[in-house]
Amino acid sequence: MQVELVQVVGAVLVAPVLYLVRQCLQAWIEHQRLVRRVQMARSLPPGSTVREQLPDGSGIDITFGPSAPRREE
Repeated sequence: MQVELVQVVGAVLVAPVLYLVRQCLQAWIEHQRLVRRVQMARSLPPGSTVREQLPDGSGIDITFGPSAPRREE
């Protein structure tokens, strides 16, 4: 009986901590991916085209270039 109680209490206390660790790790990995993408984009000359893979499996071409001039109103 006491062993079962310890196992249940342990599981109840450990499961949320493991979930939080997993979420933090996934967020850190995504952050690192975004940092690499930004660094790559900044190093490309204007007119460069990069192909990105979308989550649904399709791809999109992104062409880097100067932005349009701002209109002053």
